[in-house]
Amino acid sequence: MAALSRRQFLWFGSAGGVSLLLKACSSNSPTTPTTTGGSDKFKIVIALPGVITDKAWNQSGYEGVTLAKQKLGVETAYVEQVSQADQAEALSDFARKGYNMVFAHGGQFDAAVEQVASQFPNTFFVAVNGSVKGANIAALRLDHLQASYLCGIVAASMTKTNKMAYIAGQEFEATQQELRGFELGAKSVKPNLKITSTFTG
Repeated sequence: MAALSRRQFLWFGSAGGVSLLLKACSSNSPTTPTTTGGSDKFKIVIALPGVITDKAWNQSGYEGVTLAKQKLGVETAYVEQVSQADQAEALSDFARKGYNMVFAHGGQFDAAVEQVASQFPNTFFVAVNGSVKGANIAALRLDHLQASYLCGIVAASMTKTNKMAYIAGQEFEATQQELRGFELGAKSVKPNLKITSTFTG
């Protein structure tokens, strides 16, 4: 049951991204930069912190833009394993190459999105799981608290030791919300549970 909830959570993120793209394609927005190769197709790219075969967060983002290509006929591209040190340069490079919409797939991209978006006002940036704002920025937020609350309930119902752990990658607002929801859900079932948490960075 917990795995199903996680999969649904990831797919809702991809569907939300495609919905944002549909809105952007149909809006009367200012002229976007000329795309490379003489193509007049709407061009989107997604920057991923991991690999597209992880069967989780990164793969869901990749499949989202792939679906946009199939359904909308847009031109798409992706780049994997973008380190935090390379985020700003990667996003800037996409804008310089004429991509109309740049998806930054993870809240860890927030600072880079905020930095780069102001330099490329005709490029639209989507901060997936982000919390930044701007004239050409949209933050696509998922309800981490509710999803992880349910996971906490399931986990608490399964534990036989009254000890559980939460392990995440980088610590930012979304992962903090996940931890909070997990704790609240678990302790709604067993108030005396011991929950250990860590962020691996």
